[in-house]
Formats: sequence, C-alpha cells, structure tokens
Amino acid sequence: MTTQDWRTRVPALWDATEPVASRYSICALPPDAPAAYAWVVHVLRYGPAHWAIQWGEQHLSKDGAWDFSLGSDRDDEWREQHLFDDLDRAIQLAREAALNLEIGDLHVVDAVTKAWERRHG
Repeated sequence: MTTQDWRTRVPALWDATEPVASRYSICALPPDAPAAYAWVVHVLRYGPAHWAIQWGEQHLSKDGAWDFSLGSDRDDEWREQHLFDDLDRAIQLAREAALNLEIGDLHVVDAVTKAWERRHG
C-alpha cells in the first residue's frame, strides 16, 4: 500500500499525525560558537502535561538548584520537585538558568564575550 492509499482509506489517522513540540532549546551563545552545545539548556516534555528543565545530565529543581539524577532516581518526590506544569514558566526559568551557567571557572557571560570577540574581532 502506498502512502497515498492509506491516507485516503484512513483519513482520521492522517489527521491525527500532528507534530508535537517535545523539546525547546535555549542557549545564550550563537549556535555556531565553538562548544555552544555545552551551554544549551533544554525544556523537555515529560509525559502529556509536564516539562523538565535539563542541562547535560542535570535537572533544575523548583528551588533553582541543579540536581544530577538517573532515570531510576525519578520517583514521585523527584517529579514533584523537578517537573513543571506550565510550559511558559519552564521556558522562563530555563532562560534565566541559561544566563547563569558556569562550566569550571567560565561563566556563560565570559563565553558569550569570547564568542562575540571571535566573530567581530
């Protein structure tokens, strides 16, 4: 059966295949900056109605702390502390977090400054 065949035979299935956003990525550095990927904070869909804020293997808790957790550590208490019901709020917190990251002794502001200097000399 070709794609067109099943589209006409099962239109409800075709209509149900709408794209769903499952990840938003936030980074203070330009995407083409060296190692920009290391500074990306993600807002990830967690089930049908919750969002988690992740940087690397760490998750942002509701009290603003980054916590490392394995999938097996994610019990009801973890979910209560790390999952957000409101996508807009999760994105706002992720943006704030992205502007306060540190890797070693390098703050994101320094990384942005270096990226700008490379680009503009």
